[in-house]
Amino acid sequence: MFALNGFRTNDFIMHIPSNYKYLFLLLLTCVSFSAKADSTDIEPEESYRRIEGVMNISTALSRFTGNGPTPTVFEEPYLFGIKFSNRTKTSAIRIGLNFSVNKVSEDLNGISKTSNINAWAPLLGYEWRLDLGYNFQFYGGIDARYYNDLNRTETVTPMTPGNPNITIFNTSQTGWGFGPHCGFVYNFTPRISILTEGSMYLNYIRKVRNFSTDGANYETFEDKYITSMSPVAPSSLFLLVRF
Repeated sequence: MFALNGFRTNDFIMHIPSNYKYLFLLLLTCVSFSAKADSTDIEPEESYRRIEGVMNISTALSRFTGNGPTPTVFEEPYLFGIKFSNRTKTSAIRIGLNFSVNKVSEDLNGISKTSNINAWAPLLGYEWRLDLGYNFQFYGGIDARYYNDLNRTETVTPMTPGNPNITIFNTSQTGWGFGPHCGFVYNFTPRISILTEGSMYLNYIRKVRNFSTDGANYETFEDKYITSMSPVAPSSLFLLVRF
């Protein structure tokens, strides 16, 4: 395995969880070809624009392929994000979005059941950065988030022709969260990096559950406010590209 700026990548790979080694090797191959193609025309790092696009590649692959459980919007930092760094690349403002839109329909013995999940969790934050050498960086900061998680299940049972019985069950969770985050970055090139991060958010959520037996009139049987601390360990890999 080759070395980048004096750092042997096989030493780095040995510390990557086994679930992500093949993904890391694929990214490393793509980046090495990109670095060779750009080796004849390398710009100073200061000339790069300060816009950085970020994608949670482990969560994205899990959702697109259907392998493994899909994390909720409360369990992941974000799926897509964009960062605006200062001129010296020592701090940045970041905007992220995590979402999950899912619809499942079932039809069994004439009874149809449709479940809709519509969850969104945008965030706005600030981060500062520290160069650790050997292409590594540490960063930390604080985020503010908004949560909107709606789950609706509708069941239609045929009673008499043209007069079905419709029952609807709704669950909603809405509220705010804020707290610190921190992570580590490995820079393949001045333009391409991977990173992982953890966070510790304090959340204030309103949870409402209601039920309708006729599809129109609802009865609320739960309406409460929940205050919780939500720690998220560094369990996802993010791909960062600077434009």
